[in-house]
Amino acid sequence: TLHMNNNDNRPLSKAPPEFPGTIKNIYEHSADVFKDPHFDDVRDEYNLLAVDQRQMFDAMMSEIVFMCRDLGGSLHGNPGNEFFRFIPKDENDRFAKRSAIIAKKSADADLAELLDAAVSREELQKMAFVKEIYVEKRLKKQEIVAKITKEMLDPMRIMPYIFWSTPEEMVTFFDIATNDTGYELYDEDDLPLAFLEGGYVFPTGGDTFRISHDVAAVVTRLWQDEELQKIYDRYVWLQDCADAAISLYGIFPLDILTTLYNLSPRHKTDSHGILEMLLTQPNDYSTITVNGHYAYDRDDRINLPHLLDYLSDAPYFIPSLPMLESGNYITTPAKLVNARLSEFMCNVIDFDPDEASDLIWDINYAKICGVNEATELSKLINYISSHTTTANRKRLIKLIEELNPFVRRMKNHGYTDSELATLKKEQSSADKKVIRIDELRRKKEKKRKGGN
Repeated sequence: TLHMNNNDNRPLSKAPPEFPGTIKNIYEHSADVFKDPHFDDVRDEYNLLAVDQRQMFDAMMSEIVFMCRDLGGSLHGNPGNEFFRFIPKDENDRFAKRSAIIAKKSADADLAELLDAAVSREELQKMAFVKEIYVEKRLKKQEIVAKITKEMLDPMRIMPYIFWSTPEEMVTFFDIATNDTGYELYDEDDLPLAFLEGGYVFPTGGDTFRISHDVAAVVTRLWQDEELQKIYDRYVWLQDCADAAISLYGIFPLDILTTLYNLSPRHKTDSHGILEMLLTQPNDYSTITVNGHYAYDRDDRINLPHLLDYLSDAPYFIPSLPMLESGNYITTPAKLVNARLSEFMCNVIDFDPDEASDLIWDINYAKICGVNEATELSKLINYISSHTTTANRKRLIKLIEELNPFVRRMKNHGYTDSELATLKKEQSSADKKVIRIDELRRKKEKKRKGGN
């Protein structure tokens, strides 16, 4: 078996000798993911709860099986996946052959024809199992194809994929659907990943993809349905608001999510409506978990004990509608300091701009979240400092400290330290005014009674 004994917590960097070469590479790469703060985003993507290299290895292997070996309903290996290069050559060859077959099929080929040509009977049975489509073992390949195709083209099966896709991904879906010879993708972030993993989008080699005309027809019909479009718009806006709430507060009352949602003039509801939307949304559309009157991101459940400490009756920062729509509610206050930090890391330490950007976000997030802040910052500072001099390390630490007044912190309910100080000062002034008015009333009442 490829799985390791997770009770043994030794963080080995070398794989056991019995591992085949490709698996050995994955295991040794998992050491980098576990140890190196630069890979924190990768580590979180694969397994938030991994506490040692062995668990990380298991998580990465599970991801590879899902993405590249057809057990997840996919009809392809995903070359964009950073671990794709570790898949054995015969598997890569199989994916390449499949892509070549799809590329040669005529533009009017339907889903059944593409499946029949490019997917083996065994793979179709796995696919049916994952999609919970009952297929008798005695059926011939063409019969399995017909049954799977009928289910896959059911509008009720396709509709959740629309909800799982961003508006940008839907634009890409229709770009692919209207290109008969294969659409070349220039930005992998716009790839309609849900449809890809669901077997509706076929790679045709390189960065090109195609979609069968019958799949495109069903999706187009659903997409043009005015009522469905209204529902989709509401869910997309709710998710935008939920993303903001997660980023700003970590954990938050449903009333605050309702306030964010109602900032839009096009969308209005109450907390009961928000709760109903969260409970009735398509499966896996959102990672929001509701617990009583509060909600949080289930992917961040490892930090939940710390986030619970942030709950209080203190006011919550509410971004403006333009800030919410642009997504600039987090980084705007610290923009100038982050710019200086970026210039220092790129021009003085000579980091690649993309890597510098990722590391700066990690630094900001360590302060935003506040969970194990000192430890997380220490890891990042040590990693960055390993590329430069002691003098530059001191400059780096000073720049990072300059972020403190401008970072939106979850413990402050989204306020920066400087905003919170101003808010408390204003509240204190208002409280003094109230006390002063009460005192005057009491004196006036006392004088009136004394006069009698």
